[in-house]
Amino acid sequence: MKSAILNRDMKSLNSFTIFNNPCWIISSNKTNFNYSLRCNKIWGLTDKWFPQWRSLGKGNLLFFYISGVKRIIGIGKATGNNFIQLEPLWPDEIETNKLIYPLRFEFSVEFLLEENDWKNKGIKITDFIQKKFGRGGHGDFLRGGLNFIRHKELLDYLVLECKEKFGYGIKAIPSEIPIIEEKFEHFDQEKKHSSLINLIYEIGKMNGYLSLREFSFEKLRFDCVWKRVEKGSPFYVFEVQVGGDLYRALAKLKHAYDLWNSKIFLIIDSNDDKSQAFKLLEGSFHEIKDKIKILSSGSIVELFEKKRTWIEFEKQIGIL
Repeated sequence: MKSAILNRDMKSLNSFTIFNNPCWIISSNKTNFNYSLRCNKIWGLTDKWFPQWRSLGKGNLLFFYISGVKRIIGIGKATGNNFIQLEPLWPDEIETNKLIYPLRFEFSVEFLLEENDWKNKGIKITDFIQKKFGRGGHGDFLRGGLNFIRHKELLDYLVLECKEKFGYGIKAIPSEIPIIEEKFEHFDQEKKHSSLINLIYEIGKMNGYLSLREFSFEKLRFDCVWKRVEKGSPFYVFEVQVGGDLYRALAKLKHAYDLWNSKIFLIIDSNDDKSQAFKLLEGSFHEIKDKIKILSSGSIVELFEKKRTWIEFEKQIGIL
């Protein structure tokens, strides 16, 4: 029975796809964006954006969105130089003498409107997002930070608008060529690990929880937690096991259960890890044997796809 379930999950896992050439929307206010241009085209993110920052690769396309005018006003590319810096740089950091954006990366500018043309010549995106994805779509694509474009319809729209309004052709990702190609099974361990954390994070948001990645407490860091309220304890705690230290992952989950009485989940990516986890739960971690749930990576992928499809359908018929 367990073998049949795992085989079903692996089929789901193998069919899961992401963008082969990732594209992103940088969302910013005017002050910080102009400042980043003056500072050798360096962009900064808060630590909650760590998975996206780590996934940003050389040559990835960046669309510049300015919140004040609600327009895409230019296009850039990531140079591949991602780094952490612990010195304040942006005006709000300097003013408060507090580090806010430690995750930084360099980018090039491929096209940029003059500032006095931002409103009249920039690409309107909010109306398109609301029409296609509902009012909640703004939070998925235009939050202040680095937003991954995972819908082909949105990317097609931006490609067409860039050509018509900016005269800029995006040859790397023409709209007639499918951009959803790379299979999950082909990822290396690090990419699988970060992708699964991102999926769990998104599922938590879909379920209405405050979802947090790389949640730190004392000297421990949990892959993902879901809270009911900001100042509350984690209600769900997840550890993703893709070729890492299984004993340490279980130790962290036991600590979460002992400390917060959390619902604890271990996500595994292989039969070997699953067998080893059951052995450890019969021995060193027998106290949480009946408390922990072990899920395959395929079941997380399947859950994400089904929930996203359902939510998009609810938006289409006007329930959300």
